[in-house]
Amino acid sequence: MNETYGIVLPFNYSHSRKPAYQYGWDWGPRLVSAGIWKHAYVRAYSNIRIDSVLFRTPDVTDTRSVKVLGKVTVDIPQGTPGYPFILTIRDNSTGAVVYQSPFLPGQAKQRRMLQEASGPRGMEDVSFEFDIKNAKLWWTWNLGTPYLYNFTVQVSSQANPNQYLDYKTTSVGLRTVKWEQALDGNGFGSSFYAVLNGVPVYMRGSNYIPPDMFMPRALRNPDVYNKTIQAAIDGNQNMLRLWGGGQYEHDLFYDMCDASGILIWHDMMFACAMYPAEPDMLANIKQETVDNVRRLRNHPSIALWNGNNEVLIGWEHWGWQDKLNDSQKQIVFGWYTEIFEVTLREVVAQEDPDRFYWPTSPTSQAPGNYSFGDIH
Repeated sequence: MNETYGIVLPFNYSHSRKPAYQYGWDWGPRLVSAGIWKHAYVRAYSNIRIDSVLFRTPDVTDTRSVKVLGKVTVDIPQGTPGYPFILTIRDNSTGAVVYQSPFLPGQAKQRRMLQEASGPRGMEDVSFEFDIKNAKLWWTWNLGTPYLYNFTVQVSSQANPNQYLDYKTTSVGLRTVKWEQALDGNGFGSSFYAVLNGVPVYMRGSNYIPPDMFMPRALRNPDVYNKTIQAAIDGNQNMLRLWGGGQYEHDLFYDMCDASGILIWHDMMFACAMYPAEPDMLANIKQETVDNVRRLRNHPSIALWNGNNEVLIGWEHWGWQDKLNDSQKQIVFGWYTEIFEVTLREVVAQEDPDRFYWPTSPTSQAPGNYSFGDIH
């Protein structure tokens, strides 16, 4: 970076996609780990496979009947039989089949071909839609019950519909979260608040940082998560802000927030630095975001995706531009725009279309200006 552009960015951790806190923070030591820290495995398959599932509930106004819609992305390797398959969705609490329909590989509206060493394979999106009668909504703990439906999504062949070829089980909360921003009518500024299932909610919460310097150890000790979430509830809090200097959490954390009725303001993993957006790095960032948004998008606890923590305010007010000439400033801020205003926004729009995206926090242009946006 320095050799190419003569640019020295504020902190060297921005050149790697590792948790920023490992490089030292005001609350923790510098302990930069390396190596495989999650389970690694090889999965071989020669038939159709479920890659991901998206459940959506864009409108829950009338609980007498709530429409659930979404898509199942299936992975179809070369040589997969061309006969029809059956997509089945089952409510695990009752055993009832809520959706079932055949589909034929190659006829989906969304089809993407991938070329790999083992041969070509296709990724197809299969849409579904069904209604839930007398629906139970998901609420924060202080407003109601954080009710969760549990669905199993199965794919089988039409020739043998009772024997599934692949399946995924997912918990789903029926809820909407909108973010209201409206001028106050008196010229003092604009609002910024969450509306859960049509009800304005005053958010009370804490900044959540990694519970352990070594996150594999945290996963082996679920009590760490239990204590944190219960402490938030005992403190009359209904939201945790997952900080961008940490990491995308283990599934366990989100499952607990779902079940406990805690909403999450979810930073993406960028904090307090300017980040390069050269092609290789940008491709890495995009795929990281796609993977995590797909993994987490069905959690009702996630209220929004926030692009970064304190990057724009650092650029504007913390002296990061002082050692850059005008051309370098243009390059670096162009990187910022490409990552946070373009790439991440597009990923969220594509992968999680009902979730609100906020590019940075805080957004108020000067410290102490509380007239719009958010500040912390």
